[in-house]
Order: sequence, then structure tokens, then C-alpha cells
Amino acid sequence: MAKAVGPYGQVHAFEPQRIISQRLQANIAINDLENVYVYNVAVGNQTGTIRMPYLNYSSEMNFGYLSLLDDFGSSLSYSVPLVTLDSIEFLNVFTNSSCPSLIKIDVEQMELHVLQGGRQLISSCRPIIYAENNKQESSAPLISIISELDYVPYWHVTPCYNDANYKDTHVDISEGWMDVNIICIPSERLDMLHPQPMKMVGFIRIDVDRPYLHQYYSDDQVSTAGIPISSYQN
Repeated sequence: MAKAVGPYGQVHAFEPQRIISQRLQANIAINDLENVYVYNVAVGNQTGTIRMPYLNYSSEMNFGYLSLLDDFGSSLSYSVPLVTLDSIEFLNVFTNSSCPSLIKIDVEQMELHVLQGGRQLISSCRPIIYAENNKQESSAPLISIISELDYVPYWHVTPCYNDANYKDTHVDISEGWMDVNIICIPSERLDMLHPQPMKMVGFIRIDVDRPYLHQYYSDDQVSTAGIPISSYQN
């Protein structure tokens, strides 16, 4: 992505887990990516702090699956800064713009919080929004706020496994599961009279009164594609 935006573009990445943030910054330094900015913070709908559990990063687990909305109970935890998108200055001195053109959100059930904390930025900049939406309980509120922001959402369902992966590993440990996301376009960008109109060919448009994945895909389609619909519905 850093190379895709070019030398005058910028990528701003937010990672609340300290160790993962450090490894991300190390990879950025090794690859000499001067246009990437990393923030060791969580993003939500208010500023302050949020609890992060201590994790054993030498163990085998999906650390990216951690949700900061979980109750960590008696587990040891520490505070990390919590920010909103509206509180961040995204000024690009090369373009003299403070507007991101794309916002990608994968924050384990905090997608709604991120959008709530970025209303001002989204309303003024009108970026394309790409967000994870793989839980039924969070889908309706997520589609609702997207509609309130005058965006049009589309399903984007893709395999979790890509055979053309970086490590050239040809074992699908995901067992055919699919990743469920939405791509959200500012409504004005769908007008063919817009200077940069977009045609969403092949994507299924989501209606605000039909916000659930199973309302668009039959059980047969889901089982054939390997979409974890039971997990989505629960």
C-alpha cells in the first residue's frame, strides 16, 4: 500500500498492541518506507485510554483476533491511548491536503466506534471506506451509520487464503473460510456526472433494511463458498 500511494502519498497505520506495533515499525524501517506513519494507539469513538491484556507473543495464536471490547476479567492488562479519527491531523505537506482518500477498518467489532469517532473527517473528506463486517450483531448498526453518512455499502466476500501468498505456502489452514467485508462509496461518487464516478460492477449492494449477509447469500451458496455463516449469525 505504501508503494501504491507513491512517494507523495501517505499511509497512516494504527496498532494498539505494543509488540505488533514495534514489529510493524521495524518492517517499515527495513523496507525504507518513509511515507508510512505508525501510531501505537487504539481508535474509537472517544479520546482517553483503553485496556490491553498482556499477551505471550511467543505462543501460537491469532493476535489480530483480539477485541478490545472483550472483558479481560482478572487478566493482567495495561492502558493504551485511545484516539478518534477526528482528533488526528493527517496533513500531507506534499499535497497540502488533510483528507485521506481511503479508510480501511479491521478492528474486531470496534468498526462502529471508529466511524462514530470520525464523522467530521468522513463528512468533509468523503473517502472510500473498507471495513470488516463479519458478525451479525454488529452488522445492522454498521450499515445504519454508513447510510447516515450518505454512503452506499457493498458486500466484499473474499477467501481467507490466497495461494499467491508472500511465503509461498500452499496449505489452506482456513479450511475454505471467507472474509466478510464491506466497501462503502460516497453516494455522489456513483453519479456518472461526478468528475471521478465509480461503477461497482459485480458487487452486491446492501440495503439499510437488509443488513445481514444471509439475506443476500443462500445456505447453498454459503456452504459452497465456505463462508462461516453460522459464526456470522451467532
